[in-house]
Amino acid sequence: MKNNKLKIIAIILLIIVICIISFTIVTYNNNMAIKRENIKKIGLKIIIDKKEHIVTLANNDTVLELQKQLPITKYFTKYEDSLYYAKLDKRINADGEIVSEVKSKGIYYHIGWHSIVIAYKNYTFKNQRLVYLGSIEDNIKNKNSIQEITLDTNKKN
Repeated sequence: MKNNKLKIIAIILLIIVICIISFTIVTYNNNMAIKRENIKKIGLKIIIDKKEHIVTLANNDTVLELQKQLPITKYFTKYEDSLYYAKLDKRINADGEIVSEVKSKGIYYHIGWHSIVIAYKNYTFKNQRLVYLGSIEDNIKNKNSIQEITLDTNKKN
């Protein structure tokens, strides 16, 4: 009789633990969905040499972390005739998809350099880790000068 009562108590406790874990997972997923929906509402614009470009953002926490630092104005340095980069003042959480190949018009967070990388040509980094942040909707050009680039919010109604 005692064994049956212990089994019933163990089963009830197991069910309670499973319910608590399930509730926690659902709550976390709902909170992440709300945060990621905010990415779409806030948006991002990038101003390169006084010309504004709109950015389509990735849905990841790295983008949310970057948005906390906006607006950012930096002088970007040309690198390898393919991209520009600028070091951020603060490191950001890098939880998005890690890539080593950058695509033209892409914006990335370079984990090792803790920098924003803007590509105007496709480029492959060897042994480097970058997180995709988004892509610029229109064309950007390769210029020989250092670029003053501003990242700012593009609030959508």
